[in-house]
Amino acid sequence: MLQNNTTYDYEYDYNYTFLTNSENKVREGITYMYVVTYSVILSLGLLLHMFVICTIICKMKETAATIWFLGLSVTHLVTLLLLPLQIVSALDDFTWRFAGALCKICSYMAFINMHSTALMLAFISVIRCLSGPISRFFCRHGVSTGVVLLSWVAGGVLSTPSLLYRNSEDTSFGVLCRDTYRDTGNKEKAVVVNRFLFGWLCPLFVVFVTSCLMSMKRNRALIKTSKSYGIIRVMIIAYFLCWLPYHILMLFKLYAVEYRTVLLTVGIPIGTALSFLNSCLNPIIYIKMGSCKNMGWMQDAFSTASPGNNQATSEAMAEEDMSLQNAKSGEPEQDDP
Repeated sequence: MLQNNTTYDYEYDYNYTFLTNSENKVREGITYMYVVTYSVILSLGLLLHMFVICTIICKMKETAATIWFLGLSVTHLVTLLLLPLQIVSALDDFTWRFAGALCKICSYMAFINMHSTALMLAFISVIRCLSGPISRFFCRHGVSTGVVLLSWVAGGVLSTPSLLYRNSEDTSFGVLCRDTYRDTGNKEKAVVVNRFLFGWLCPLFVVFVTSCLMSMKRNRALIKTSKSYGIIRVMIIAYFLCWLPYHILMLFKLYAVEYRTVLLTVGIPIGTALSFLNSCLNPIIYIKMGSCKNMGWMQDAFSTASPGNNQATSEAMAEEDMSLQNAKSGEPEQDDP
């Protein structure tokens, strides 16, 4: 049992300082868990996301779907590039040896990753639910690129609390990178609740509603048997499962003070490791479920119709694009032979 005189720092990086021998053993276990888990996530994530990005850029035609998958991989890759700083910090007893700005950036990028991924998954759920001209509009290259950029901007705005409250501080246990809320806890509650609402609950609601609407479509049998539908569904499930423990434990920390010490000491490090695990899972899902290394299924992943209709839809979009180009150049449209 952990004693009451123990000092804890419950933060996103979860720096802990223990005062007894038993608590030191727990801290060592947490340190090993961080280092091993983060190292595996970093190694797999960097290799697999670079493979996905190179495959999309070099071997695939540019479609709305490939732009979306590319944006998702870039989001995860940037987050993974900052993991070595946290690994070094864990090896040094969670002491922060880097610049204070990097302390803010590590937390900021982690939550941009969370919010942007949630927004992109909600976006693709909405796109696959739509049909007709609206669906064709959102499946254009420019619109898809704009939505990816918008998700990054929105994620950056929603993650600003990390820039405001994350700091490196000198303590009696060394320099720690942690959140510092200079009040009675109201700001911390607002930040934690907003992260849960906009990074988990609201996107889950959107995914649930669109899934219900898709199940009522007449071509739902074709949709549910398509390879891209199954892969995207597993991606969505993986995201919400990986981030669920983190959000539950952070809410538990706020509202169950009398029971939080032992559970959070072990639970929060596991929860944050699971949240980072999501950053390397998608390429594994692509390769494992896609049954092909070139991942060609990505190019038509936004389509919810049968293969024949896919071709018709693509031809219609191409004709519409040609009409727009002719209108801009002042050239008359050519009739089909």
